[in-house]
Amino acid sequence: MDKSDAKLISILFDQLAFQKQITIKAQQQDLIKILTAMPDFYLEMRWDFESSLVPFISKFAPSGM
Repeated sequence: MDKSDAKLISILFDQLAFQKQITIKAQQQDLIKILTAMPDFYLEMRWDFESSLVPFISKFAPSGM
């Protein structure tokens, strides 16, 4: 590969990176619009630990009950 090939590859890479950056910014803006329009929601998780291998784990694990 000679010097002109390396320069061409560098220019192509820079252009592709720039185009990808523009695409990501556009997708980011779309995602922000979608998330802003989405109503708030509530999520509750419950973990039940029942194991004979690790005794008393339920005493130390977080519980909402």
